[in-house]
Amino acid sequence: MNRRDALAALVALPALTRIATAQVAPTDVIVVEVDAILSQEVARRMQLTLGQVWPGRQVVVLPKGMTLKVVAGGKT
Repeated sequence: MNRRDALAALVALPALTRIATAQVAPTDVIVVEVDAILSQEVARRMQLTLGQVWPGRQVVVLPKGMTLKVVAGGKT
């Protein structure tokens, strides 16, 4: 790739609005919210890939239209 091609490729990339980092504890769960409907295969590949980035962490992928809530249990 020559310089002109490299510049054209950079210009074609979507604008980045922010970059952030997070301190992730070993017991934290990584939750990925995706603005698309995903097949189970794609969601599983995302979990495997992110599991390589953050080994030992649980990864949950929420496709478009899905939400996750946690409700504290009452006394029994």
